[in-house]
Amino acid sequence: MRACLTLAAALSLAAALPAAAGCRIAVGKCVTAGSGLTGGTAGHFSKARVAPPKVAVGETLPEGHHVMINTRRYGLPPVTDGALYFRVERRVYRVDSATREILEDVTHLTNRAF
Repeated sequence: MRACLTLAAALSLAAALPAAAGCRIAVGKCVTAGSGLTGGTAGHFSKARVAPPKVAVGETLPEGHHVMINTRRYGLPPVTDGALYFRVERRVYRVDSATREILEDVTHLTNRAF
């Protein structure tokens, strides 16, 4: 009895909405198959904008940046000259620990863990 009622309800719903048979509801509107990718930049990749670094080699590193620890995990060689590694946004710099002068950009030495 229950199966008959469920089947009858499904048939009556399908008969009442014949136009919506090919629709998928997406955020309150009906989108038919294939109509979602007809225009715009859907499916296309665009290059990310690369901002220039905020600091440069030779400058003094401003306060507010954190020293990196466990640098071996990121593929960086150990420093022996009293320098430290600092992360500034998505770049890694070797910085003199006494003067905070940026000695070099070592981002190219990092591995995928960075």
